[in-house]
Amino acid sequence: MPRRAEPLSFRTLDPSGAFYPPMADFQKTEARWVDQLLKESNTKLHPLDDPLLVDLGTHRWLEGSREEAYSDWLAWVLEQVGSGGDIQRLLGIEEERPVASPQAQVIRERPLEEGHEGHTGRIDILVECGSDLVIAIEVKICAAEEADTEKQEGYRRALRKRYPGRSVAPILLVTDAEKDQCHGFEVRHWREVCLELRRAIGRIRESHGLTAAAMVLAFAGAVEQNLLGFPSRGGARLDSLS
Repeated sequence: MPRRAEPLSFRTLDPSGAFYPPMADFQKTEARWVDQLLKESNTKLHPLDDPLLVDLGTHRWLEGSREEAYSDWLAWVLEQVGSGGDIQRLLGIEEERPVASPQAQVIRERPLEEGHEGHTGRIDILVECGSDLVIAIEVKICAAEEADTEKQEGYRRALRKRYPGRSVAPILLVTDAEKDQCHGFEVRHWREVCLELRRAIGRIRESHGLTAAAMVLAFAGAVEQNLLGFPSRGGARLDSLS
């Protein structure tokens, strides 16, 4: 895979609005590097195309700050991923956690007896992996430091009471975080989830078909563009990439 010597940078304009010559050359080099990566990605994803070739930022359902929409679609994606072991891998949970049942049950907005102090709450996504493991996911579309996370202390207590004898893995899904843990929840970054989803597309296509795989890939692309700021090559044809 090609490697670039420097990270992507913002375009620099002179007062007349033209690129400085060195910056223009750098932008051309970056564009060629991105195009090459897209070509390689299309080869690996065939018969699907890389979702960054579609402008998913214009999809109003996921364009704004609708956290519930991302939670709804992620819950559906986890059902396509299917097995408890694959979901653990997707969410970065230690592989040594026991899972007796291969098929996981995904539940949206499960009520819990505790949340903020003195209040009940609802966990965004709960994944029951047989009688051994429960995964609790709080979905955020911002950095951990910008989110309301104090209620997670109550969630942890409520989960331990509800699932005695089971291993409970609380996950906080965010765009960024300064620490690996936040109020008892393990931090998982959206970029890591998207990478694992791309790796899982082949398995999803085999088990659920091409349409399901395409929808999972579209979700990854929407997250990459709308939450992580990846630029799309919306409308670009593969044979036009240079």
